[in-house]
Amino acid sequence: MTHTTFKRACVIAAMAGQGSLANAADPIIVSGEFPAAQVVAPIFGELFAHSIPAGFRAQHEQTNGHAYLRTMVLATDTDTAWTQRIVVSGTQDAAKVSGLSPKIFAMQIAKSFQQSCPSSFAGGVVLEGKIKTGHNIYVMIVGCGTHTLTTTKAATSETALVAVVQGDRNYYSVQWSERSPPVATAPVADTARWGSRLSAIAPILVCERKPEDVAPFSSCTQSSK
Repeated sequence: MTHTTFKRACVIAAMAGQGSLANAADPIIVSGEFPAAQVVAPIFGELFAHSIPAGFRAQHEQTNGHAYLRTMVLATDTDTAWTQRIVVSGTQDAAKVSGLSPKIFAMQIAKSFQQSCPSSFAGGVVLEGKIKTGHNIYVMIVGCGTHTLTTTKAATSETALVAVVQGDRNYYSVQWSERSPPVATAPVADTARWGSRLSAIAPILVCERKPEDVAPFSSCTQSSK
């Protein structure tokens, strides 16, 4: 990943088996299509930065208790029948939970995929290490040959890049999913394509939010260069 230092991890074929409004994440959704850009979002007292590839538009954003969620879909897709979607999440104070790690957090996400398609699930570790701001990251690719967790319950295949970052306070995830016609077997990920997509959401940064920080929070990106 550009601007990020990682330790390579092996790729495996398969895997076994929420605060007040005052502390909530500040909305950053704008209408219309997103150009390629880096976004710095204030989430539960920290700043979380990542890049948005060209062609994605806002779909949904909410803060519910200790959980923050923001979704984007391709500008050519509808909200209910999307082919690609990027989901950014933040979990307040999760970094303070004893025994939790980015790997364990990512495995929990992978398990939800596996439960939706136990006979056609595949998952593999891509990278683990530290981002430029010194925070731990764990990246996986997971996929279902067939599941029906769609708005219309129609069957689909889905593969997702899952990046989990441990902040000083919170945990964050960025998931880039792609759906296609269903298949009976576990999907085989195109590692070159997903590697390019990992680069497209980089750099990923976590910074302390200082009282003087205001949008667009350039102090985070400038201090990390």
